[in-house]
Amino acid sequence: MDAVRGRSRRLNAIEAVTGALNLKALFVRSTAFVLALAAASFVGRADAFVYWTESSRNTIGRANHLDGSAVNVSFISGLNRPQAMAIDGTYLYFVTGLGAIGRANLDGTGVNQSFILGVFPEALAVDGAHIYWTTSGPNGNRIGRANLDGSGVNPMFITTTVAAAGVAVDSNFVYWANSGLNSIGRANIADGSGAPTSYGSRVPRIPKE
Repeated sequence: MDAVRGRSRRLNAIEAVTGALNLKALFVRSTAFVLALAAASFVGRADAFVYWTESSRNTIGRANHLDGSAVNVSFISGLNRPQAMAIDGTYLYFVTGLGAIGRANLDGTGVNQSFILGVFPEALAVDGAHIYWTTSGPNGNRIGRANLDGSGVNPMFITTTVAAAGVAVDSNFVYWANSGLNSIGRANIADGSGAPTSYGSRVPRIPKE
């Protein structure tokens, strides 16, 4: 697992406990580290736990976020290659190998691997009203958006110049990492407008330890 020096000790505690496992994602991954970390705010019951995906096991894992105890790598099992994840105060949202966004309750019940179908997501973010995802490939590089109940699916909410490696949101903007450009893009969250190629240019790369 990639580690970044100087990050929260509590996050490092989770990494220390779970690092020997084959973790596919622990909120943060590679070049999307900063974006994903910004999106990984703990709200509601989620403040008690850290969650991650285990693609090789087809599971979602969970552990206590304060000290890394009570590690359960099969908190939710029987999934289809779960990958990226986002959390709000009620649900876990995750990318599946079915080209869909799945959803489950924070207690692991109510698993729906076909919550939003046919969007082929790569990274996820969520706010109080919408879920966002990145998509790249021959059909274009985009950020999609849907309502939290899965309705109002808009697969072309934002068009990005290159593939977006990660996505995060706040109350005003959507942010994403521009793959290969070493920069961060930004657009208005209300309607996806005002999307420059490089909002933050020449972002320094974090060296590997």
